[in-house]
Amino acid sequence: DKYMHLASVHLNLQNYDLAKQYQAKSLQLIEKHFKENSFLKGTYYRKLAVIYEKTNQYELAEKNYLISISIIEKLLGKRHPEVAQLVLELADFYEVFQEYDLALKTSQKALISLNSTFSDSANYENPDVSTTLGKFDLLRIMRHKIRVLQKSYSQNQKTELLAALIESINYSDKLIDLLNLHTHEYNDLISLGNAAASIYDTGVKINFDKYDQSHDEHFLEKAFYFSEKSKSMALTSSINQIQAKKTLLIPEEIKKNEKDLKSDKAYFEGL
Repeated sequence: DKYMHLASVHLNLQNYDLAKQYQAKSLQLIEKHFKENSFLKGTYYRKLAVIYEKTNQYELAEKNYLISISIIEKLLGKRHPEVAQLVLELADFYEVFQEYDLALKTSQKALISLNSTFSDSANYENPDVSTTLGKFDLLRIMRHKIRVLQKSYSQNQKTELLAALIESINYSDKLIDLLNLHTHEYNDLISLGNAAASIYDTGVKINFDKYDQSHDEHFLEKAFYFSEKSKSMALTSSINQIQAKKTLLIPEEIKKNEKDLKSDKAYFEGL
């Protein structure tokens, strides 16, 4: 509705009081025309949660995120990509406020929402990729999970968090390889490259840190492995961007750059 749109405009402009006023008008219309729960009502509470988050009203933000999730769960069921996305937004909210335990628990709930059979709430467990509803959604959740595991481990150095972090990075590496084989759309390739870069950088850092502490060659080998995977993905991303423009008249200089990049990619993958 138009009031929710105006609320979004003022939210983007950081006019939070006006955004809340338009949100209130939006709710009046929603309750007038929709007696039961609706997607619009779920969106209303989600947007209100964002306003409260931006104004550092933690409890009100959390409350409205949870209401939004509850409404959409009733409409779509608990295991649905839309539900997983909302739960991930709540996990992001907890991360912003440095509530890392809650962020991890919530990201695990997002994984459960995305999978038809997975139900394990332990941080070191991840779902079977073949039964997961959306592979890119899965990668987004794993990227968040890895980021929060790293922050939480840096904070308290718990061994179980390190084990969960390493397992999640290795799991995501396999997922990235799978997506890389079956992804062809330009925007998806860019998203994949960005997520891979973040995950591989974390893999490099955590393994180098462990090598410095233990001098175990295994960690050094893994650090170099993720470093090379990161370089390979960067090269692949560059090549894909060039290929995406092949419908245009391509100058010879760019064609030469593409050839050079492919040669470099083959070299790095052979290491």
